[in-house]
Formats: sequence, structure tokens, C-alpha cells
Amino acid sequence: MRAHEQAAREAALEWLELLDDRDYEAAYDREAARVRAGGTVRQFSRSMTSRRTPFGRVLSRKFLGAGRSHRLTGAPDAEYVSVLFRTSFEYKAVTGERVILINDHGTWRVVDYRMY
Repeated sequence: MRAHEQAAREAALEWLELLDDRDYEAAYDREAARVRAGGTVRQFSRSMTSRRTPFGRVLSRKFLGAGRSHRLTGAPDAEYVSVLFRTSFEYKAVTGERVILINDHGTWRVVDYRMY
């Protein structure tokens, strides 16, 4: 794995662990500015609570892979890395989590999060 993908992977994992700990304010602060401009920390907290609470606590998370891109639909061209994990929750045996990050002047910031 390349150094930039490793750094993005670490940033994605740290961000997911903030969600696991329900530290939504800190997770919100690690999102890209253009994402934060679209909503408040309160809205973000409500969204994450409603998306993740039904699954219960995280039991395990395994890194599956990362891919680099300079294009993301609906976003300006930049350096992006998509990081995929297989995660098991208390009430959902297996799900995929994808975190897409942007390199923001040397700091990896979250621009998208999906659960599959």
C-alpha cells in the first residue's frame, strides 16, 4: 500500500472509531469544510445516530482495500482515497463501510460515508 493510501486508511479508521464512540462532534470536525458547510454538528449527530444505532456496537472491523482517484461525482477534482472495511455489528452480522477522504493540504478529511 502506498504511503498516501496508508495515511488515508488511518484517518478513515480514526474517524470510524469516533463514530463508534459516539463522539460525533469530533467526527464532524474531521470532515471536509465543504461537507461541514452543508449542515450543523447537531444535524450530523442526528444523522449518524439514526444510521448507526439500530446496528448496535461494533464487534469487529477489517480493512478490505483502498483506491485512489482524482474525480468524485458532484465534487471538484482533487486527491481522493476511498477506503473500504467489512464491519460486524451487534445486530448486523456483516456490512460494508466505505469512507471517502480528500487530501486537504496534507490532512485527510472525510467527504462521504456509506454503509452497505
